[in-house]
This record gives sequence, structure tokens and C-alpha cells, in this order.
Amino acid sequence: YFSFVFPFSDKLSLGLGMNPLFRCNAEVKELDYNYIGADQSNVDYNNDGILDPLAYKTDYNINGGISEFHASLGSKIGENVKWGVKFAKLFGTSDRSYFLNMYVPQYNQEGSITNYLFLNSSSEVNEYEYSSYSYKVDIRSKLKLFDNSQVIAFLFEKANPMKIKVDADFNSIENVDELSFISNSGYEKYGFGLKMNIDDEFGFIFETHQFNSFKSPQSVNIFESNNPDIFSLNCGLYKKLSSKKRNYSTNMKIGFYNKLYDIESHEISDIGLTFGIGVEYLSYNSFDVGIKFGYR
Repeated sequence: YFSFVFPFSDKLSLGLGMNPLFRCNAEVKELDYNYIGADQSNVDYNNDGILDPLAYKTDYNINGGISEFHASLGSKIGENVKWGVKFAKLFGTSDRSYFLNMYVPQYNQEGSITNYLFLNSSSEVNEYEYSSYSYKVDIRSKLKLFDNSQVIAFLFEKANPMKIKVDADFNSIENVDELSFISNSGYEKYGFGLKMNIDDEFGFIFETHQFNSFKSPQSVNIFESNNPDIFSLNCGLYKKLSSKKRNYSTNMKIGFYNKLYDIESHEISDIGLTFGIGVEYLSYNSFDVGIKFGYR
């Protein structure tokens, strides 16, 4: 991703950037066989004049995702309130490969299956193109507590329902090569944050977010499951080392995060630690590097 911020004055700045929102690189293999009875089969595998029952498994390969290109504007109201707005174009593609593997089950004298003979494989490739727009509002205010300034922040973000175009080899819905859909809803995101400055160079940060994801129509959702809704909790400590003689400062950070993914009433927890170091120089410029460890 990339992001640029252009300050026009002490109270006004413009930003441009692009970053990924959703990514998927997955291979899914069906473990259990599905069966087609001999009365519905048209295959005579051993040419004995009797139609054979069939078994099949389905595999999927899914690659791609959605990114956003955004423009933002930020300013101040007095000395204690900052606000920002962001408008974004959401776009992207993903490829879904579908493989249907057919087998002929072999039976013993007791009628139990002893083996599966591979018959053939067929495939279908669908390309999904995504398009939508979103906006975000961010407000931050300074408070005076414990002889130091504290910062409290609120944000709200909303995206329109996603337009989805499918280019397919073939499909089972209509005998056409292209279909279009609109997601059942857009996404919404709410956030709250608090930054407590213990002194001028040391402090504590707390954030929490709720993300309600896009809800897809059934015809697009091959696994009958939508993207998860996500609740996140983040907290951390930071230390600032200033060098007034050389006009730069070094920031060191350590943090903890916990994300809860709600997938069709099932929860998955994502827990980890983060470490970061950054340098601020020439008043309005900065450079940051971070690393994250965790497990799900």
C-alpha cells in the first residue's frame, strides 16, 4: 500500500493513498464423497451393460480481494478539536476455480465400498469484479487531565452495497456468460480511542472497534457464509525520545490486540503482540517500522 499527506498549513492537510481491504488465497478440498445412484447415472464404466453409481468431490481455489483508493481532508477547530473526512473508491477482482472430480465406487460381496476409481475431472473458472464507494468521519479532541493533555477519538465509516460482476465459463443460474449482483448491505465501522499522556514522553493508548461486514447474496456465496463481523480491542504503551539539537525524535511502541471474528454465530479469537519504532523529522514528516506476532 502507499499513503501521502500534503500539509497546506498548520490547520489543513490533504491525503492520498491506496491499501488492501480484503484478501483471500485459499484452497478448499471436500473431504467426503457425494453419491449419484445407478438410476441417475449414465456411465457404464466396465462395459457390462449395467449403469454404475458414481461418487464425486469438489475442490475450490480462491484468489484475489478488494482494495481502496482514497482521498482525505483534515483540519482543526480551535486548538483542541481535530476532524478528518475520507472518501474512497473500492475496487478489486478475485478468481474462483471450481473442480469437479468424478469417481466410480467399487463394492465387495457384502455391498461395502472398497475403492474409488477415478473417472474424470471438469472445471469452471469465475472472475468476480467488485465496485463500491465509502466515506469515513474521524473526530479527535484534547482533554486536560492529570496536568497533561489526553486525546479522545471517535470514528464512523460506511460503505455502499458492493456491486459484483461475474464473468464465468458457464453458470447454473442462467445460460449467459456474465451476471451482475449487488450485496445485501454495505459495511459499517464504529470506533472509540483514548490516548493518555502520563508525561510528555510516555503514555498509554486504548482503542476498540466494531466492524459489520458486507452481506452477500446467496448466488455469490459458495460456502453459504458471509464475511465475518469483527470486534477488536487494542492497547499499548509508547515512549518518545526527543533530540532537540538534531530536530528529530524517536518513538518506540509495544501493544496487545485481540480480535473476535463472528462467523455465522461462531467466534474466532485472534490474539497478538506488536512492536514498532518510528522517527519524526522536519516537523511534518515521519518514518515507521513495525512487526507483529500472534496466533488464531
